[in-house]
Amino acid sequence: MVLLDFIGVLFMLYIFDKLEALNQEYIATIDDNQITMKDFAVCCRNVLLDKYTQDLRLVKMKIWLHFTRTFAEYRLPGNGYEVTDVVLSLCNEPETLQIFRMESVQNEINLIKSKLAAGEYKNALFFQKQEELEDLNDVFEREKDRYKQFLDAKKKAGKTVGILPKCHRIEKLDYIFVTFKNVECVEKACETLAREPALARIVRCLLCVKNRTQTDKEFLREELLVEEAVEPDEMLWETLKVPGTAGGGGTAVLQAISAAFVLFSGGFQILFEGLRFRLNATEAPLLCPPAAHEGSLITNEEAYGDVLSPKPKGLMPCFCRQQFRRNPFAVAGMTFTEFDPREADETAYCRPWVRATVAAFVIRLISATSILALNALISRTFKGLSRL
Repeated sequence: MVLLDFIGVLFMLYIFDKLEALNQEYIATIDDNQITMKDFAVCCRNVLLDKYTQDLRLVKMKIWLHFTRTFAEYRLPGNGYEVTDVVLSLCNEPETLQIFRMESVQNEINLIKSKLAAGEYKNALFFQKQEELEDLNDVFEREKDRYKQFLDAKKKAGKTVGILPKCHRIEKLDYIFVTFKNVECVEKACETLAREPALARIVRCLLCVKNRTQTDKEFLREELLVEEAVEPDEMLWETLKVPGTAGGGGTAVLQAISAAFVLFSGGFQILFEGLRFRLNATEAPLLCPPAAHEGSLITNEEAYGDVLSPKPKGLMPCFCRQQFRRNPFAVAGMTFTEFDPREADETAYCRPWVRATVAAFVIRLISATSILALNALISRTFKGLSRL
């Protein structure tokens, strides 16, 4: 049974992989027939900055010059191998993000004020919304004070002569979008600035060999991760105002929960399969042996005599099942005292069979419903985490 479950899971994974491949092929076909932002821009991810390059205007200029030098050997008069624009991520502009937060709070305040003026809130809800409005005003004042702190820190850093202190430095930029004049530039940029294979890098480092081609690809002595820009419909717009480092913990939590659910589900199934196998192996058999009276009823005297015989044929389990179909509540306490010559045997011989039958039924029921319960729990857990 476990083997069949394993084969079924593998078959489902194969089907999902096949559907994903077909979906990617369809998306690639649609993308080839359309002109979008992705055809004119590349994305540089996790760009490390040094202590001499902290001004974002300087970063834009250096990125511009880096790609211009990259296309120098391919540039011809009129072929359009030029950089059009360089756009940085908002993750490294805290004052801009703070403006977004203030705008969001102000929109909530304006909405409640307009509904209060229109008389949409009545009785207790009116006073509740007034209290909520006062709380939002306090939140807005705190956000405004925080924005002033960002501006003061920026002015203070601007007056600093020389290199900025480490506490004020920007270690990396999560995203830098570079836009080109034509489509061929994107393909050439991804091809020219492709990362060096890990094995080749290890061999080059062990032999202490410098590769001029790889050195020319480096930006501020670090290798750039250049890839095609994503489409607008592929972006998670709800997280664009969140710094890139803020999602690391949430991703790790989701991965940990997914791994825990997979391990728990697999262990749960293995446990119940093992219990069912153990019951089938140790308890009385649930099927009547071929030597039983086929097509006829087994009397309690025959079943008791078979139990006491040196070579039992297995009539007692058949008798217990036969009586269980008639009256399931009286089988467990059934005794055979009247057939004992000494009338002292009060053993309930059907009780082990009833216990094994009920346990096997419960195990099958729990094993079948556990998958549905786990799927529902996983769905609710992920929905709850997505709102955090």
